[in-house]
Order: sequence, then C-alpha cells, then structure tokens
Amino acid sequence: MQYLNEENSGAMRITAVKFCRKCGAATPPDSPQQSCGACLLETGLSSDEPVAGVGLSAVASAKSDGSGGPIPMLMDFGDYELLQQIGRGGQGVVFRARQKSLNRTVALKVISLGQWASEAHVKRFRREAEAAARLEHPCIVPIYEVGERDGSCYFSMKFVEGGQLDEVAKREPMPPRRAAELIAKVARTVHYAHEHGILHRDIKPGNILLDAEGEPHLTDFGLARLVETESTVTRTLEVLGTPSYMAPEQARSNSPQGAAVSSGAVASAKAASPPNDAGLMRVIDVYGLGAVFYQLLTGQPPFAGGTTYETIKLLLDTEPRQPRLLNPKIDRDLSTICLKCLEKDPKRRYSSALALAEDLERWVKHEPIQARRTGIFTRGRKWVRRKPAVAALIASLVALAAAIGWNVWKGALISPPSALATNGIAVLPFENLSGNPDNAYLAEGIQDEILTLLAKVADLKVISRTSTQRYQNKPRNLAEIAKQLAVANILEGSVQKAADQVRVNVQLINAQTDSHLWAETYDRKLTDIFSAESEIAKGIAESLQAKLTGRDEQALAAKPTNNPEAYDAYLRGLAFEARYNSSHALDLLWKATDSYEQAVQLDPKFAVAWARLSRANASIYSDRYDATTEARGEGAKHALENAQKLQPNSAETQLALGYYQFWALSDYGAAKVTFGRVSNMLPSNSDVPWALGRVTRREGHFDQSVAYFEQALALDPRNVELLMDAAFTYVTLRQFPAALKLKDRVLDIMPNDLDVMASKANIHQAQGNLEDAAKFLSEIDEQTANEDSFEIKINQLRLERNYGEAVRLLQARLAQFHFAAEPERGNAWVQLALIQYLAGDTAGAKVSAEQARNIFEPLYRDQPDNEPPLVSLSQAYAMMGKKDAAVKAAERATVLKRNNRDQTFRVPLEENLASIQTVAGENSRAISTITQLLKTPYYSFNYITPITPALLRLDPIWDPLRADPAFQKLCEEKQH
Repeated sequence: MQYLNEENSGAMRITAVKFCRKCGAATPPDSPQQSCGACLLETGLSSDEPVAGVGLSAVASAKSDGSGGPIPMLMDFGDYELLQQIGRGGQGVVFRARQKSLNRTVALKVISLGQWASEAHVKRFRREAEAAARLEHPCIVPIYEVGERDGSCYFSMKFVEGGQLDEVAKREPMPPRRAAELIAKVARTVHYAHEHGILHRDIKPGNILLDAEGEPHLTDFGLARLVETESTVTRTLEVLGTPSYMAPEQARSNSPQGAAVSSGAVASAKAASPPNDAGLMRVIDVYGLGAVFYQLLTGQPPFAGGTTYETIKLLLDTEPRQPRLLNPKIDRDLSTICLKCLEKDPKRRYSSALALAEDLERWVKHEPIQARRTGIFTRGRKWVRRKPAVAALIASLVALAAAIGWNVWKGALISPPSALATNGIAVLPFENLSGNPDNAYLAEGIQDEILTLLAKVADLKVISRTSTQRYQNKPRNLAEIAKQLAVANILEGSVQKAADQVRVNVQLINAQTDSHLWAETYDRKLTDIFSAESEIAKGIAESLQAKLTGRDEQALAAKPTNNPEAYDAYLRGLAFEARYNSSHALDLLWKATDSYEQAVQLDPKFAVAWARLSRANASIYSDRYDATTEARGEGAKHALENAQKLQPNSAETQLALGYYQFWALSDYGAAKVTFGRVSNMLPSNSDVPWALGRVTRREGHFDQSVAYFEQALALDPRNVELLMDAAFTYVTLRQFPAALKLKDRVLDIMPNDLDVMASKANIHQAQGNLEDAAKFLSEIDEQTANEDSFEIKINQLRLERNYGEAVRLLQARLAQFHFAAEPERGNAWVQLALIQYLAGDTAGAKVSAEQARNIFEPLYRDQPDNEPPLVSLSQAYAMMGKKDAAVKAAERATVLKRNNRDQTFRVPLEENLASIQTVAGENSRAISTITQLLKTPYYSFNYITPITPALLRLDPIWDPLRADPAFQKLCEEKQH
C-alpha cells in the first residue's frame, strides 16, 4: 500500500492507494475486495457460463487451438465473443473479440464491474469513447459502438493487427531515422485531434499501436479533455497520466504527488496551463510526444524512479540526460529536437504538435531544423531557478571542495545503492502458510537454499539473505525494497506443509514496472523438495535471461541428499543460523550445530551439511564463546575433513575450508587463496568478499579490504553487521566521513539504536567535535549492556574533564551492573582508577587499581601468552604507582604482538605502551611511539578509533607531554 497526499478543499490529507492482490495494479478506491478493475471483471465474467467449458483464466494464454486454425470462442459477452485478452489495466480489460451481428473482429474494452466503478471512472470511460468517436483519421483507432451489459460499460473499436509500440521500445533503441519518421506521423495525428478540440494527455508507447505495415495508430483517449470544456473529473484519487511521460505542469496540477515534491521544482510549471489557454494546454501532448521519442532513441524514458513519487520528483527537479550520451548514434540536431519537447517551461517547447512534426520532417530530409540548442548558461540559469538554495550553497562550497583529499573521496565510494541492476534479484522471506509456527523453519530453509542456488549463477546479482530478512513483515512496498537493495526484480513466495506434502508458491516481479515476470506453484513430497528448489532457481534464471553455463546447470540440478529426514534437519540448521546472523543470540548458533550434527548422523554422506557444521564450529572457536572452545576447533576440523572426502571441490566445502583457515588457524594467506577460488564458484555470495575484506584488513592491506567490502555491500546492502564492519575499516584508516555515512545507513535500518549512535559519537570524539559527540550519548548510562558504548561515554566525560560524573557513573556500574565475565568487571575498575588518577585522587585510584590487579594477575598466570590481560594489568600497575612494573608489562605485551598476525590489533599495544611511558615520565619515548601511531591504521584499546591530533589535544592522559615542542607539533598535524 502506498500513501499519497491528496488536495482536498485547500487542505492536505493522506489517501491510501491499494494494489491488486492478484496482479499488483492500482485498485479502485472503493473496491471491497482489494482487486483491480481487470481482475474484478474476470471474476464477474467468469460467473457466466463459459463456452465449451473454457473459463476466463484461459483467456490470457489463449493463442490457437494447436492446429493452426481459428482460435476457439472462449465466452459470450452480449453481441461479442471474447477470443483473447490483449491488454489490461486498473480500469478494465481489452479483448480481441468477434462481433456476431456483423461477423467482424474488433477490439472490445470493458470497464470494471459497475457496482465497483465510481462515477468518475464511468465518466472518464465514456469520455474516452466519445472523444475518439469524434475523430476520423487513418492513424486514430475508430470507435464502433458504446454500450453497457450487466453493469459493465464497454466500447468496441477497430482491431489493429500488430502490437504496441511499447513492446518495440522495450527491446532496444529504434534506429534514429525510423524513430523520427514515426513520431512525425504521430505528431501530425495529435495535431489533427487538437484541431478538433481534443487533447490526449496520456501519450505513451503503450497507447500507440503499430499495424502489420508498421504504421502508427493512436488509441486510448481515457484522459482526453475537450479544449473548450473544463472536465469535472480531472481530480480523481489516482495520478492522471503516466509519470514517465507526463508534462511537469500536468504532474503538478493533476497529481497528488505533485503537491508533495520539493519547493525547488520548476516555478514556471506551477503557474502554467491555465484552463482557458488552449495553446499551452496543447503542449502537454508535445511533451508526451517528446518523452516517447526519447525512449525510442535511448531505450528508456526521460525520467524513471522507483516509485510514482520519485518519478514525479525527478520530472520536476531534474533535466533529462542528453540522448546522445545514452545512444551515440543520435546526432546533435535530433537530440536538440527531442530536448525541446521536454522543456520544463511549456512556452519553450514547440508551440504545436504540427511544429514538431515539421521539424522532424526537416531532419529526415537533411534540411536545417528550426530548434536551437540550449546554451550552457541558459541551462545553468534554469537549474538555479529550480534550486536557488542549493545553487547558493554550492557556490559557497566550491573553494572547500578543492581541498577535499583523495582518501575522503574514496571513502564516499561505499554509498547507498542507487542504480538498479536489471539482472539483480532479491528473494524476500517466504511466508509460512502451514498454520503451524513450528514449520516456519521450512519456509526459511527453502528460501536459503534457493538463494544458495542462485548465487552460483555467474550472470545474476543476488542479494544476500541478511539484507532481505529485514522485509519479513508485510505489507511490503516492492518498488521501495528494490530501490534499497539496488535490484530490479523481487521474488516472493510461500510454503505450506501438510503431513509429508509441501506446496511452494513463487512469483517473480519486476518492481520497476510492477509486472509479473513468472509465477509457478510446486506440489511435492518432502522427499522431493530439492527438485522444486532447483526448478525455481532455473525458472528465475531463464526469466531474467541469465546465461547458464554447463557448470551452472550442473550446480542447479545437484541433489544434496537422498534422506528427507536429514534434509529436514539441515533446513532447521539453516533457519537457526540465519536467525543467529540477525540477532547474535548464541543459543541459536548452538542449535544450528545440533541440527547439522543430526543431519550428518542421519546421512553421513551429506557433504553440504558437513561443510555447514564445520563453519558453525569454526565461528564459535574463533570468538571463544564458551568453555567448549577447544572442542569446537576439533569439531570444525573433523567436519571439514568429512566434507573434503565427499565433495572436495564443491563450493560449500571450499567455503568451509576458507573459514577454517581464517577463524581456526589464523592462516590469512591460505584463507585469501581459498576465498579467491570460491569467489569464482559463488559470484553472488556476499560472504566471500566480506571474508576477503576481513582477511586483507588483518594483513594490513587496507585498500584491498575497502574494495572487497564494496563488493560485499553491493550484494548485501542492508546487512547491519556488514555495514558496521565496513565502517570499522574506514575508522582504522581515519577516513571518518566515509565511516559516518555507513553508520547513517545503519541508523536508517535501525533508527535510534544506542550502540550505533555511540559509535558515531566515537568518531566525533576522534575529530575533536565533543559537542556533537555528546548529542549521541545522552541515553548511555550504567546499565548499558554494550561495553564499547559505555567506554565511549566514559571517554567523552574524560575528554570533557568531567571527572565527577565519570566517577559516579563507573561506581554505579560496578555496584549495579551484571557483568557477563570478570575481565569486563576488571576493565571497569581500570577505568575508574584512571579517572580518579586524573582527578588527583591518588588514594582512590590505588584502591580501584588493586581491585583490577586482583582480577587480571590470575588471568595472566593462566594465559601468559594472551595480550589483553597483560594490557589491563599494565594500566592497573601504573595507577597503583608501580611504574617499573607497568612499563615491563606493557613492553611484554608488545613482544607478544609478534605472535598476533592481525595487523589492526598489534598496533594498539604500542599505543598502550606510550600511555604507560607517559605516566612513568618517559616522555621522549612516548612521543616517538605516538609519532609512528599517527601514521598507522589500527584499532585502539583506549579510544576504539586510532589516535588523532584532536585526541592528543583533548585527552588529559597526555598532559605531561604538553610542554614539549615535539608533542605540540604532533597536535597540530593534519590527520592522514
């Protein structure tokens, strides 16, 4: 459902625009069944007795009887036999029919059933017939009869053998000469209608028919208006006209959206087209002719947004791209003619359709055209008039733009998706229609399997499940979803399970055109559900005209197991793992491993299940989740070995190998090679570039890491964890504007999330913007669960030198908060000791530091090669006044760093050493260390962001160094 602003008696109210559940078209506002007129009509007509037992559902697909003979009659409609549906819209259906009384083939247009058709719709329908009936022209489709039957209005007209220009325009750009000749003929036809007092107002490719000789015929005068009469039905609830071909003044006066677009839209359009100025009204059709001409020349309309609102906003606020930029075969004169038709100011267009036709005919004859190109200064003035505020702002920023560095510009590369990939598809969460919520796993698992199969097709861009899961709840605006995910196509589906029977229903939709590309229902036993998944993936690939290689065909046809119970357990594991990815509730990951274990026990030859089991165990091992860490590492190795024995070269096995090398072995070089190999096998799997982004980041290859994160985000643009991880890469590089853009994208998905806002505050701190940082931290308190968010709050108070509030908050946390582990409590004691030390409370600092020491000394004895306990212990010793012990502990941690292959986590140990050296009075050594830190990308233990000149200036930790000229120079240097 979309909501549009509707003007009503000078006020603005919101009108809900519903869409047909069957076909997706706009529905009549008062339809009780949420169906469009065409589908209501089919429902109503199908209640009549069909001829020869053929129902209306067969109309759309009827072609012939298979013998090459006449198409059989499908049903009666008064004096007409309906033979074939040839068109449909929100208001009705057009059939090829035989008029029995005259034994002739006609086109019959029938409006939706009378009881649901509003008076406005009926008036417009009758006006269309009356307008066309007044015109006798060889290029205007003539009307034969207007009538009503059983509450359904209809009219019959000449049947034009051929097809719509729309079908030709969609395939490829038309040769320029052919396009010019055709539009010249249509323009002369429009001029004829204007001369007889009729405006068309909905000129578009779909309303131009081509006969067998390719000659154009203008039809569908549904929005026609008599020049001398102001229509009483021009303000219905829907947009009058088709947005991509609608003149700006028509959009503003007739469209509810037109009232809602930005105030910077064309001012001339606002006042244009007074009802009594026939000349200015006629150039509405000149604009429509130009828009059709533009599409014939370039293969696309001049403006096309993801929604009606966005299309109209583009129409009012932007200029069309030069046709020559889209099709180099177009010469300068033809481009000039086309753009003159599309001028925002009606007075700058051709004064009539005849003037357009004559200029096109001059071009065809190689004669000089009358139109003149718009100069650069004129185009600039027009843009400034539309956007005066933006123009003024740009003028003031020109000098600043020259100073923006390469790194910041590169950081802007990871931006929200915009252009829709025509070969891109998003598979939305399948609906569980089983009536039993326990069967939800089946819908989730089947969706995941279809995604996995599609990701193997090299010619498709497939959005990862992590992004599509956020559209779980209905209703769903497919156009907006497609825009957010940067794809043109959406797959919706449902799964219904009864006993051992499963029904899977899917429909593939082009969200840009709201057209159904393909739909199918599969009834299978659970034992044969694989075949349905394979057929669905293949049907999607064929519908999107993706090229399938032999390897693609083989991958889509592969059957993972012959044991239905094992596959059922495997699908449960997929569902648990997907839920874990979105919530990070550890029990879900453990449930996933249990399900995969069950699957391989039921079928020890189930290679894909072994691979998934290895990945899940390696993930648990990597993050040291629980006491089973070592056992998880062995479990990951054992599962991987079994997968390698069964299917060593499969994409799933290779992916599991990469994760084992990455998470369990920390062998980044080997992992990079493996993931690189898998990227060719799973071109649309976002996990692969994401993993490569993390591997290359740990190696210190940050430019490579950024490129891989870009690839992953293109496939998974709404994945919050991926967005935050990509932002982390930019933070380590000190490319803070790029990181903030990514965090804003996260907040667009999760508005007002406290942890995301705290991470934004952290960046503002690194830039020295404490006032901005404070705005994001107001709700962080002693009960904040995220340790990083709480630490950022304490850092803010320390940088503000608000020691009293920091001490109060830390003491409250230590007294009230339930810490998940003792090291977290120990770190809170360290923070409290530091604040007390900076505030001059040396006695209090010593007491707090002793509490921290009592926690970390036993941990260090048990894990002498683990750096984090040693770092915290060095800080505790420093606050206790044990400077030598503090320096030794910090130095010991930097020695241990050599065993840590992660570049981003090795450097922070040097930063910790610098802070300990500062407390110990070793100023020159500290300054030397800081000098190197400012040049290095890394993750900070103290700040989270790497150290910056702003942090050096603000943090009281560095106060002992402030008198040193070398330190003062570091504070003044620009960030790298």
